[in-house]
Amino acid sequence: MTAAHAADIAAIERATFAEPWSEKSIAALADDPKAIARVLVRDGKVAAYYSMYVVAGEGFVNNLAVAPDMRGRDVGSALMRDMMYAASLSGVTALTLEVRESNAVARALYEKFGFKSAGIRKNFYPDKENAVIYWLNI
Repeated sequence: MTAAHAADIAAIERATFAEPWSEKSIAALADDPKAIARVLVRDGKVAAYYSMYVVAGEGFVNNLAVAPDMRGRDVGSALMRDMMYAASLSGVTALTLEVRESNAVARALYEKFGFKSAGIRKNFYPDKENAVIYWLNI
């Protein structure tokens, strides 16, 4: 990912999340030495992306999202495989993330790749929805 991808990623963020990251925050990931951020580009445009922070051997997944017109094509699974590979190359031994309790599609994807629920963060999101905490040892 480069800062040039930020506008496309921000558009996916707005289409996907109730609390999207700003284009400026997304662009900053490109220069952050603690971040791993990857994009999948189709026809010159970002079709999907993920980002995570790596600290002390653990990866914290910020976001993983697929453009609406690319959903249902196993793109999320391809991103997960790449994320796990990139994490292992960086010495990460565990991945963690939070996901909205109501996001059944994302939860099913994470569980498909072996993530296990480790609890609930009550009222985690600004709209008071709970977050499910997931962990995966790799």
